Amino acid sequence: MKPLLLILFIVWPMISAQAIEISGNRLFSDAQIKQRIAQTMSDDSLISRITELYRNAGYFNVTIEKTILLSDGDWEVVLREGKPAVVAAVSVEITPPDSMLSFDDLASELTGKDASEGNFNHFAERCIGRMAEMGRPFASGRWREFEMNPDGGITASLRILPGPVSRVAGTIFEGMKRTRPRNLYRMLTYVPGQLYSESRASESERLIDRMPYVDIAAPFEIQPFSDGDTCYVVYHIREVPSTRFNGAAGLASSTGKEAFVGRLDIEFGDILGTGRSFGLRWNRKDSHSSELSLDYLEPYLLQSDFDLRLEISQVDRDTTFIKTAGRVGILRSFRSGLSGSLWLGVERTAPESTSDILRSNARSVAAEFDYDKTDNPLNPRSGYGISSSVGYKYRTNMISDSITFDPPRKITTAGMGGRYLLGVSRRFIFALACQAWGVVSSDGLVSRDEFAYLGGFDNLRGYAEKRFPAYRYFLASFEPRIITSQGSRVYLFADLAQIKDSQNQSSDYKFYPGYGFGAVAPSALGQFKVEIGWGKSGFPGEGVLNFGLISQF
Repeated sequence: MKPLLLILFIVWPMISAQAIEISGNRLFSDAQIKQRIAQTMSDDSLISRITELYRNAGYFNVTIEKTILLSDGDWEVVLREGKPAVVAAVSVEITPPDSMLSFDDLASELTGKDASEGNFNHFAERCIGRMAEMGRPFASGRWREFEMNPDGGITASLRILPGPVSRVAGTIFEGMKRTRPRNLYRMLTYVPGQLYSESRASESERLIDRMPYVDIAAPFEIQPFSDGDTCYVVYHIREVPSTRFNGAAGLASSTGKEAFVGRLDIEFGDILGTGRSFGLRWNRKDSHSSELSLDYLEPYLLQSDFDLRLEISQVDRDTTFIKTAGRVGILRSFRSGLSGSLWLGVERTAPESTSDILRSNARSVAAEFDYDKTDNPLNPRSGYGISSSVGYKYRTNMISDSITFDPPRKITTAGMGGRYLLGVSRRFIFALACQAWGVVSSDGLVSRDEFAYLGGFDNLRGYAEKRFPAYRYFLASFEPRIITSQGSRVYLFADLAQIKDSQNQSSDYKFYPGYGFGAVAPSALGQFKVEIGWGKSGFPGEGVLNFGLISQF
């Protein structure tokens, strides 16, 4: 609810004045003054507009010492700002009078501050907001008197019409189609019949905006009911696409042989309008390796700002081991782009026939954080992001007499990444990204079932999917892009990785470069992406072709 305040000040149109040179100004820069006054050939009009600008900021003693119209048509203005006037006293008149209402504390805070338009507006908004918090959503205010004292102080009077005390008769959701009403009602912090409260209505709007498949389209409004003593709270919502499809496939060529790889990531969101979601992810590295995971999201757990996610997965890796895992996470997302999660998990690893991997059970805890400030998730032009993770795992190993090494029980891992988009021009963007991950401590020899794997569509392009096991790695990506339209681009890429594939201290990091080119374009099915890349062996051998599709509906 935004009250309409009629006050003394005047705001001039935002018209750029390019041909004015100004000196003597400290409060405003030349650019700020030019943005707020209109270029004119009238000396008197120019003086009045600059004077009005300073008076709005509380500088009532500003003087224009000189205005000169130069031969080339430009203006030269010399001014003296003087000192700002301060608020000597402010009073609030309530009509009709109400002894239960007092604004003395707000008035004392304003007294002594600069007599600027912003300070007076802020004071009036706080007074009207207090009235709304006390069940009077239709209160309004008007400044009646502004007087300047001999000592330069400003005395002002605000008149408030409090309006009737209103109770909430009900809530209206404009724009609701798919979402179940009860899921929106559960976000409300008030109930019908309760005295209207501005803070509760605002908090309810914030909670609705936190729902995963609903956005706030416009600020909420208050509509009076015919009896005059009750009101409706109207929220304007916009339902966003709830089902997401992200698929990718690749064709890798090595020594004359071709291998098909693929990935499928699909999420069925807002199931039956409840906000819950179910997801499936499948990844095929080659005929010997695959990954499958299922997850379920329970949003706004117990009407809080936290979401609950459950995941189960199975990984079959290179005929060496099969890992089955499950974990539960508490997630929290903020409108600022910051998100975090805390995970608890269990897993079981079983070796395959020819593997030296130990059979083991494990319990783990992990924390993940991400901060994203990019402008467009599908085709960003500017922004940056950082991410980090840390994990701890306790393993119970099934040791046999044939084992000649000491397996670990406690393993700690950590990772960090960053991304940045540099806008060179309106069409040319340079994307930079880097990430590092590794085992930072363990009490034994870490086997490959605890390693990360690089290669493929998401990282270290130019190689087969998840080709390289990494005990520790550092990966940097460079991607010059040409933006061809709102949803399309063409680009080159270079991925440079340093990989340590053994815990042995004497082993060195190995360097693996990947490079190539790609294109992204919208289609009837979604955003289509295609890439071709080459690895260390160079062009044209061992080429890897990847293509993908991202769609939301």
